[in-house]
Amino acid sequence: SSTDLGGNLGKGEESNEFDVGASYSTNIKRTKNHALSAKAGFEHWTYTGDYDNIIFTGIDYQGPVNASLTLFQAIGHDEIPSGNSLLTKISKSFPLGKACSITPKISAAYMNNFYGNKGLAHTTIGTEFNYKTDLARITATLDRQLGFIKENPVIHDQTYGSIGISVDF
Repeated sequence: SSTDLGGNLGKGEESNEFDVGASYSTNIKRTKNHALSAKAGFEHWTYTGDYDNIIFTGIDYQGPVNASLTLFQAIGHDEIPSGNSLLTKISKSFPLGKACSITPKISAAYMNNFYGNKGLAHTTIGTEFNYKTDLARITATLDRQLGFIKENPVIHDQTYGSIGISVDF
């Protein structure tokens, strides 16, 4: 679940969202200090009065610095056209004990008719806090998105956070 924590709250532009999804990841190559993996999945994004279905695929690298490249494809419905977005992210995790870590990150997205947007859409800086148990991983994020498509207030400058729970099986 995530919510817009920025200046739009109380102005009729709130962004309250609840997402669910499933993904599969497999190792391509793993060494002592490096890992390359491929991923694919489906997400169902729900927010006030609407929803979207998204499929994605990508590659992840884990090493001294982590990097990912993910292609998202919106499945068109009603007034939402099909379109895609390419997201690249660089991050670095720092352990805070056996079960916790903090991860500063930076990402950028290029859109091709993703919700009707085209071009470099945003750069996002943020941090992620992870707590892992034997059963699940709990993640909390805080991000500041700097939007470059001024005509779209949804991806214009925002501060937002999220809480997530993931289970490996």
